[in-house]
Amino acid sequence: MKHLKYKAMFGRYQPWHRGHRWLLMQLLRDTDYGVWIGVRDVTPDKDNLYAPKTVVANIKTEIAKALTPNEMERVRVEVIPDLEGVYYGRDVGYNIKELEPPSFISEVSGTKIREENEKTNPNPSSPPTNRFKSKKAVSDGSGKHIQRYADSGE
Repeated sequence: MKHLKYKAMFGRYQPWHRGHRWLLMQLLRDTDYGVWIGVRDVTPDKDNLYAPKTVVANIKTEIAKALTPNEMERVRVEVIPDLEGVYYGRDVGYNIKELEPPSFISEVSGTKIREENEKTNPNPSSPPTNRFKSKKAVSDGSGKHIQRYADSGE
C-alpha cells in the first residue's frame, strides 16, 4: 500500500453511530487519503459507558460491516490522549473543516442512544443496540457484493 496522508476524526464514540459512519464515509470519498479515527482516552462513567479499548473494538467491528476491504485498509482506529481542543498558531498546512450532514444524520444523538440502550440493555459492557442501521447490498467494484450500512434515515 502506498504511503497515505490521513484525515482525522477525534471523539469519544459512546457509542459509534450512523452520524460517525456518515462522517467516515465522507472522508473516505477522497481516495488519496486514509482516515485516522482517534478514540479519546476517557474514564468510563455514566456518559462514557465503554473503556477506550472497547470503543476501538466496537468501531472496528462496525466499520468492517460497512466498508469494502480497500476502504478498511485506509482506516486506522486508535486510542489517543483525551484532547481538550485542537489549536494552531499559523497556517502550517492543516485543514480544519466542519462537514455539514443532512438533517437525518445531524439529529443523531449519542446521548439519546445511550439513554434508550440503558432502558433496554441492562449490561452496559456489551455494545449498544443501534436502531439507526439498515442494510443495503452494494458492489465493491470487483462484482462481489458486500453488506454495507446505508444511511436511509429509517
